[in-house]
Amino acid sequence: MFSSMALQYVEDLPLVVERVNRWLVHDGWFAFTVQHPLGTASRRDSWLDDGTPQAAWPVDRYLEEGPVRDQRGDLVVVRWHRTVSTWVTALLTGGFAIQAMVEPTGTAPGWQASPGRLTQNRKCPAVLGIRARRC
Repeated sequence: MFSSMALQYVEDLPLVVERVNRWLVHDGWFAFTVQHPLGTASRRDSWLDDGTPQAAWPVDRYLEEGPVRDQRGDLVVVRWHRTVSTWVTALLTGGFAIQAMVEPTGTAPGWQASPGRLTQNRKCPAVLGIRARRC
């Protein structure tokens, strides 16, 4: 089973993990990506960028988990900030063994299309990916 960038909008993560575990066969796998917790820990929605190579992503209150409200025009979207350890612990207590965890920086074609993206992703990864196997 695979989920791409959806679990960050789930309030009750342990419930979802438990249900995924129930749906999978023994040794079935569950892989997902979410916005990296370093990115969801900021109350700002942009880089601190003064036009220099020292641009930085602001991390604020990383250990304070909970809802983050994003205003998109008239629409308010709620995503849930969780630490990396919360993602890992939810899987382990939900009956999974973690097989891999990645913080990708992109691919060469993407870097050529957007050279600044590689520099930013090396400072703060945009995505966290985890693959786990049902025990």
